[in-house]
Amino acid sequence: MDQPRQRILFETGMAVLELLRGGIPANLNPDSYEEDDERQYAEVINRLIQCVAEIRDFAIPLSKGELRKQLPRTQNLIAGPLKELHARLSHLTWQAQQIADGDYSQRVDFMGDFSTAFNRMVITLDERERALKEKLELLAAKTNELGAANMELRKEIELRKQAQESLRQAKEEVEESYRKLEIKTEEAERMAIEARIANRAKSDFLASMSHEIRTPMSGIIGLTSLALQTDLTDEQKEYLEAVKSSGDILLKLINDILDLSKIEAGKLEFEHVDFDLRKQLDTPIRIMKSQARAKGLELEAFFDPELPLFFRGDSGRVRQVLINLIGNAVKFTETGGVYVNVQRISSEPASGTRPARHQLLFAVKDTGIGIPTDQQDQVFEKFRRVTGQEGGKREGTGLGLAISRSLVEQMGGRIQLRSRPGEGSVFSFTLTLEQGNPPESADQETSRSVPSPGASLRVLVAEDEPLNARVAEGVLDPWTRELLVVSNGWEAVQALRNGDFDLVFMDVEMPRMGGIEAVHRIREGEAGEKCRNIPIVAMTAHALTGDRERFLQSGMDDYISKPLDLHDLAAILNRFTDGKAAMPDDPSEEVHPSGRVLDRRRALLRLDGSEEIFQELLDLFSTELPNLISEFKAASDAADIKSLERHAHSLRSSTGAIGADSCSAIAAQIETHAREGSLDDVHSLLPKLFEELEKVRALLSGST
Repeated sequence: MDQPRQRILFETGMAVLELLRGGIPANLNPDSYEEDDERQYAEVINRLIQCVAEIRDFAIPLSKGELRKQLPRTQNLIAGPLKELHARLSHLTWQAQQIADGDYSQRVDFMGDFSTAFNRMVITLDERERALKEKLELLAAKTNELGAANMELRKEIELRKQAQESLRQAKEEVEESYRKLEIKTEEAERMAIEARIANRAKSDFLASMSHEIRTPMSGIIGLTSLALQTDLTDEQKEYLEAVKSSGDILLKLINDILDLSKIEAGKLEFEHVDFDLRKQLDTPIRIMKSQARAKGLELEAFFDPELPLFFRGDSGRVRQVLINLIGNAVKFTETGGVYVNVQRISSEPASGTRPARHQLLFAVKDTGIGIPTDQQDQVFEKFRRVTGQEGGKREGTGLGLAISRSLVEQMGGRIQLRSRPGEGSVFSFTLTLEQGNPPESADQETSRSVPSPGASLRVLVAEDEPLNARVAEGVLDPWTRELLVVSNGWEAVQALRNGDFDLVFMDVEMPRMGGIEAVHRIREGEAGEKCRNIPIVAMTAHALTGDRERFLQSGMDDYISKPLDLHDLAAILNRFTDGKAAMPDDPSEEVHPSGRVLDRRRALLRLDGSEEIFQELLDLFSTELPNLISEFKAASDAADIKSLERHAHSLRSSTGAIGADSCSAIAAQIETHAREGSLDDVHSLLPKLFEELEKVRALLSGST
């Protein structure tokens, strides 16, 4: 091959090699070739180089994502597809712009997998755009809610600020109020101290006034009672009975005022002891019986036989309420009667250490004048008195019902009234009481019975008031064989040192040496060793709460209030004599030491001197005596201990009322033994009882 041809081949080969390497070789110079075919070949190589350069200039930006408006002018196998690719990429760019503007309906339909991936991307973008819109909408809603909450929070903050300011102001006001309260508290404490001092002074005044008033009243009532037992003209008897009645009314008024004072001061105290409810009911019936009989009224009591006998509570307060209600009923009843009923409403059985509890209803019904409807809400108020149907006289102090209501309510009960003018009234009250226990020994029961008359007691009385000393002599005389009255505690100590006594009645307030100091000295042995344990009974007009406890703590053994009540006095004598009231040498005189079947003087003393009532009792007893003896014998033959107890209880009261004290004393012993279940002891006493009853029957038959 010649050299020129070799050159063209070499230069074209180098150009192609450069193109294959990705470069753009320099154009060949056709004019440098001699041959026409060489020059043509060089031009072809130059066009190839130009075409490759244009395609390269177009493809490289295209590969970088640059779409040029100037397309290559080259028309060949490579340029055509590139132009097609350019066109499609331009359209794809437009579609992408539409998608960017939110048109997710655009779809690509070339390049196979690219189209699928691109279209999936568009769908995903669409879905995400929708989700984003929803979230944006939700965010907007939440933002609105947050804005509203923020507004509420601002309001709340403002309110909190206002509240804090109010709180600060309130705190300052509270601190100021507290400061004022401290001042008021100090003032109240000072006033309370002054009130306690005043209340103590009031109590002391009441105690002193009680003593000062009750002392002469005791003398008046006692001496009047003694005078009524003497031979009197009808006119004298009428005057003395009026004096005694007025004294009793005044004494009751004093007691009511003292009770009211204690209630208002909150100083009223209540006992919680075992007591026989049936006997507590007997007492007001016995007290009011003579007044009812004098007016021609029936006075009957009905006691639920299913109730237990013994309860636990304040028997004295229960009795006080019953006396008030029964007394009012008798006072305002002119015809018909007064009827007392005690029954059980409900019961709770015992549980563990808690005893059984019973709710009781006490009702006092009368056939009296009744109470006008417009006054029924007022009768329990202090100083309210009922006006009779005639519209004139008002009776009573107006304190009894007020005191009764306070007593019942403080015992946990309730008092009520039902009444119609002209038809009578029913006063009732409820109490819930624990079931109590019977006395532990017979002594506790026999201490309530009346001692036999003609007892051989040696009694010392210390009393500085002459009137009360005379009353004490009069009421104690039937039970004593020796009675010495001294006027102060010092004389009492000396009398005990030099004499021999069984029992001492000691006044509390006396000149030179009071009763409490005297008792202290006696217990210390100043009256001799033999008198250290002698029974001493406080005898005073004191009637305030705590007096009895104070006297007992001072060394006294019991307490009796003046004016002396014969039943209370009898109970005390029986408690401390321990049989000394009836211990003569002759066994037959053990139950009847005086030799008298009926003690008329003693019976009249118990009946306030009423001969008419005494004769009525004798007639009634004479009529019932055969039945009493028959019932006793039948119960004895049947060994019916409950019936024996019941008959003995009834006989004790009836024989005591007519002055058959020996019978009454034996009946009391039988009642005690029967209650204890000692049938042998009961049988041992029945012959003595029947013997005494036969003496009574013979005496009554002879007198008729």
